[in-house]
Amino acid sequence: MTIAVYARSVKDNHPDYIKTLSTKLNKENIQLIINESYYAFLKKEFNFNLEMATYRSHEDVKGKVNYIISLGGDGTILETLDLVRD
Repeated sequence: MTIAVYARSVKDNHPDYIKTLSTKLNKENIQLIINESYYAFLKKEFNFNLEMATYRSHEDVKGKVNYIISLGGDGTILETLDLVRD
């Protein structure tokens, strides 16, 4: 199973969320992938050092992920819809 995470690059979306989620999912043999721009933000702003698979667009997740988690508010959820549009 594969789960994708989408989040905006804002300070409130700090790496602790991703580290915790990744640890728990890895124990269950579930792959976690995150949005490429959010991953770059985490590396730059927080020195995030966890190696993870990333995706860029709808095409990268279409038919390849089972679930998408949206971290944020209403606007983030609306942006996430673009990833699941089909």
